[in-house]
Amino acid sequence: MRKKTILISILSLFFIFSGITSLAFEIYSFLKLDILNSEIIYWIVYRSIFDSMLFIIGIGIWFGKTWSWWLAIFFFLHVIMRETLKLSFPLEPKQAVGFIFPIIMILILLNKNVIQYLKIDFSNRLKKLFIFSILSAIVFSIFPGIYELGLLH
Repeated sequence: MRKKTILISILSLFFIFSGITSLAFEIYSFLKLDILNSEIIYWIVYRSIFDSMLFIIGIGIWFGKTWSWWLAIFFFLHVIMRETLKLSFPLEPKQAVGFIFPIIMILILLNKNVIQYLKIDFSNRLKKLFIFSILSAIVFSIFPGIYELGLLH
């Protein structure tokens, strides 16, 4: 029987709380808007998808679901890609936090206790990591591409 450590509990509650508060903020922001245009709708949908993903990851980790670990890795790879594109030099503290935080979260997800609790199989791990990096890049490029093509106008 797998034992849920304090790290697992904190990690899952962090994701659940982050997802709920972020989604609540998105809904609140949406309700306070005076003007709606396609760009605003695009960002609300984009942010809401990823805010919901945080909540789903937290629930999955709480119940020991392996898919939640992969979804969390995908999420943070996506955040790293997004933040990398926003980097400017000299590096501002806000940019550094936005870039370093997901790296720290990936390192926490690679903790031995987390790996054991979620029963992560690392056979062909480079192949899986490569596939998730490609998927993250595709998703990252689709959302801005949809907006740029004018599909939301």
